[in-house]
Amino acid sequence: AWAGGAVVFGAAGLRGLWAARAGRRHLHHLVEAGAMVYMAAVMAASPAAGSAAHAHGHGTSGPPVLTGALLLYFAGYVLLTGVRLIPGVAVAGGGAGGDGAATAGWGDRPELARACRLAMAIGMLAMLPAM
Repeated sequence: AWAGGAVVFGAAGLRGLWAARAGRRHLHHLVEAGAMVYMAAVMAASPAAGSAAHAHGHGTSGPPVLTGALLLYFAGYVLLTGVRLIPGVAVAGGGAGGDGAATAGWGDRPELARACRLAMAIGMLAMLPAM
């Protein structure tokens, strides 16, 4: 199962690499996919893979330098994204609706994308030390 996860997230990483041509905001997806491939590979290579000890988090944790670098990256990303989600000052009458109310679609809501990325980064912060 771990090897299958590495393949799936490797493919997601390739997609993120392809999308990064359009903008650097896609590089974060590449880092997330790479971290998932790394965790799946470490778990697959663990000598306790498949045992009860491994299920309770007593396996290997991979190279500490790489794990630490990923932890620092995701901690910084969580803090930065969390600050960006703090509401700013609303602009009155800026909507396109007839009554002055904003009629934003899902694609026009950048805070939703930020909240999603924040949730993923928090999940990565939980998974990295747990492996």
